[in-house]
Amino acid sequence: MTGSTNSPDFPGTASSPIQNTIGVGPSDLDAFVTKLNPAGTAILYSTYLGSSGGDTASGIAVDPAGNAYVTGSLVGGPDFPGTAGSLIQSTMRSDRDAFVTKINTTGTAILYSTFLGSGGDDFAYGIAVDQSGNAYVTGETWESDFPGTAGSSIQNIFGGDIDAFVTKINAAGTAIVYSTYLGGQRSEYGNGIAVDQEGQVYVTGPTASPNFPGTANSPIYNSGSSFVTKLNAAGTAIVYSTYLGSNGGGIGIAIAVDDVDNAYVTGGAGPGFLGTASSPIQNTNGGDTDAYVIKLNRAGTAIVYSTYLGGSGREYGLGIAVDAAGNVYVTGQTDTPGSGFPGTASSPIQSTFGGGQTDAFVTKLNSTGTAILYSTYLGGSRSEFGSGIALDAAGNAYVSGRTSSSDFPSTAGSPLQNMLRGGFDAFVAKISSSIPFAEFDARAKLDVDDRRHHGGFKSHHRPYHDDAEGRDYRRQGDDEFKLEATFTLGGGSNGIEPLKEAMIIQVGTFSTAIPAGSFKQHKGRYVFEGRINGVHLEAVLRSLILGNDYELKVEAHGADLTGTTNPVPVSVTIGDDSGSKEITAKIK
Repeated sequence: MTGSTNSPDFPGTASSPIQNTIGVGPSDLDAFVTKLNPAGTAILYSTYLGSSGGDTASGIAVDPAGNAYVTGSLVGGPDFPGTAGSLIQSTMRSDRDAFVTKINTTGTAILYSTFLGSGGDDFAYGIAVDQSGNAYVTGETWESDFPGTAGSSIQNIFGGDIDAFVTKINAAGTAIVYSTYLGGQRSEYGNGIAVDQEGQVYVTGPTASPNFPGTANSPIYNSGSSFVTKLNAAGTAIVYSTYLGSNGGGIGIAIAVDDVDNAYVTGGAGPGFLGTASSPIQNTNGGDTDAYVIKLNRAGTAIVYSTYLGGSGREYGLGIAVDAAGNVYVTGQTDTPGSGFPGTASSPIQSTFGGGQTDAFVTKLNSTGTAILYSTYLGGSRSEFGSGIALDAAGNAYVSGRTSSSDFPSTAGSPLQNMLRGGFDAFVAKISSSIPFAEFDARAKLDVDDRRHHGGFKSHHRPYHDDAEGRDYRRQGDDEFKLEATFTLGGGSNGIEPLKEAMIIQVGTFSTAIPAGSFKQHKGRYVFEGRINGVHLEAVLRSLILGNDYELKVEAHGADLTGTTNPVPVSVTIGDDSGSKEITAKIK
């Protein structure tokens, strides 16, 4: 997780080999980066990232190897860690520049760090990373000389008062692969960014321009207060661009993309937001500004679904994620009292507003956008918001944000920090939507092929390709695995229905979802064989002697296990039941 702090005793930083003291300057504000163990019982590393100026981190991403990529902005801090040797930009070009920093998996070294700025003010708000370690950054720039934009075939001229930018940095941090403005005649900025498995980039944010790039021919909406733009993998063309909006305005804050390149956006909107009229979840604005979730198809030609998420108060969606089955998870802030926020009345975590100014919320929608699977407040008696959300393969949600409440939920038993130590503290919460297996055991054999062809390009799509002479060769996803697992359903389980429920499987850095209805029953076993996102899968599930005991065998060919080493995390989720374990696998 990342954020900003002015605390000289931020947890875990004292032993950091990167920076163990807060920077001294006019603001005494530094970025921080902290990594927790899977159980949430220990800090694996924590470090300041700060200069003699003011430094704020606004986004973080992690690659398959566990390296962390952080972006943000700084004011008047020419001595920001690691930038002196940058081959991209080693000095600040104005009083306010963006930065991008890559930290190794153990938190012991900066792999690269660079300024990213023009002769004017520049702020970075979002970052994403692809399977090869290339970083993608978005934000806002106020000047016409932003790095790398001169050669852009999308937009190489500053458009208006403030423009959004999208910049791709290579894995080594030695060069800008491409950089482009995204802006019309007025003001806009990039809030959220995501990258799909082909390297195509998705950006969202607010705009005031009537001529935002690529929107003129949008079949979705040709005017509005927010934008969603998809760039091709080379950064040479806009695949689609559309406005999003409502009668009462709207802002795009966060974006995610699924395995088949559908885009999911959240933010805040007033009455009449695009596509919500037919929502079975919430088709009208609850009051003031509501959070929303909108899903666009991969071509950007249609809205798959759109819904409000809001009560009588004011809400914003600040973070969004999507799992392998297409379920969507949103976090943000609400000040709706009682149990007025959608779906919270039945929450076993926190069903009513905690008090104070705002609470965080966490909401999970099903894959069709027709129902709330769970929704909960997350807040104490003062003020909090959820700003970021991430998922594991079992569907557990990890939420981070800020709180000023001494009675924030479930922190009393934390072995890391069980009390509020300042006016505002960061928080991390793990939320499970599944019933854990009573017992779970697994063993696996992995064949990991590091010989990546075609410049290292990797994707889960089309792992085999016939060349012009009809020869079959592997483009990417050359890895294979065999998994054998046994499990016993937990005491609160209502049983599993393999013919009706989706199955999510994780082995190392690879995860996939076998859609509901895919298994067939044959001689007392449940069998699936097919190709999902280019990976050939064979799965056999059978009940053992006792009704709650099962055995699962899975083989995968054409998977991508890049970065997988022992101990290997393995998890299996069937409907609402799941289990996970770290195992020592046979890897060759």
